[in-house]
Amino acid sequence: PNKEAIVQSLYQEALEKDLGPTTMKAFRARVQATVSEKSFRETLADFFDAVIDRHRRMLRLAPRYYLENLHDYDIDKFISERYRARLTTDAWLEYLVSLYSERIPNPESLALKSFVVMRATLGAINAAVEDSPELLESTEFRDELVELVLRYLEYEEEPG
Repeated sequence: PNKEAIVQSLYQEALEKDLGPTTMKAFRARVQATVSEKSFRETLADFFDAVIDRHRRMLRLAPRYYLENLHDYDIDKFISERYRARLTTDAWLEYLVSLYSERIPNPESLALKSFVVMRATLGAINAAVEDSPELLESTEFRDELVELVLRYLEYEEEPG
């Protein structure tokens, strides 16, 4: 096999490890066990840490290859192709936010809000991967994503 095929195989294995049934069950159990102990901000920070960490690890495997093929490693696409019943990132975020639904004005639009939030934040994360990968090492970057999400989800229009 050529070098690209080997690297592609390594990426597939890494995604399989990150998104496999055991890993996702453990993540869900950890979230459910700590939701009463963690703030909404902390829960979102944990979620985005996991998303950003996946990109960091993929970038470290073969930086040039990952940058050239970034859009081929769309997590939701991978999930839907491999695990039809598995939650997408939108659904994960919707689930996490639903645990704090009392903080969200108009929680009935949670699915749409989760979709918008994930597209905005994944766009920012992909831009960081492509243009400023050092941001992936920064807690400030993660904190800005969390702040963006909190302000959007908790925004309540002024009457009048």
